[in-house]
Amino acid sequence: MNKKYIYKSVINHGSFKESVSYEEKGTYHYDQGNHVVKFVSNGEKFEISYNDHHVSLKHGQSNLFLSTFEEIENDYVTQYGVMHLTTRVLKLESAENKLSLIYELVVQGEVVSTVYIMLRGQELSDEA
Repeated sequence: MNKKYIYKSVINHGSFKESVSYEEKGTYHYDQGNHVVKFVSNGEKFEISYNDHHVSLKHGQSNLFLSTFEEIENDYVTQYGVMHLTTRVLKLESAENKLSLIYELVVQGEVVSTVYIMLRGQELSDEA
């Protein structure tokens, strides 16, 4: 199902804050208990798969896995190389067309970033 997706994230790195926002056409489907959203922005593919307790964020070559049940160790690919980090979910609210997520990135026991993500899907208008 094609929809318009609004994706916003704010990443707090101590005193430094970084914001990203996308508004793109994408696809939605429900697969084995997960909401799956795919879209492309600036030539890069995004895939967000989520349910009430788990989230998978794929962006280019990077995959990040999160769970409300436990901290998860990840090897995250960045432009500078692979980072070994742990994700810790602070808040997760999900619905078919909506995801609200707050999580921490932990490196060697230290919180290096707190990330806020909002995803919202809307039906495409006839003009889109």
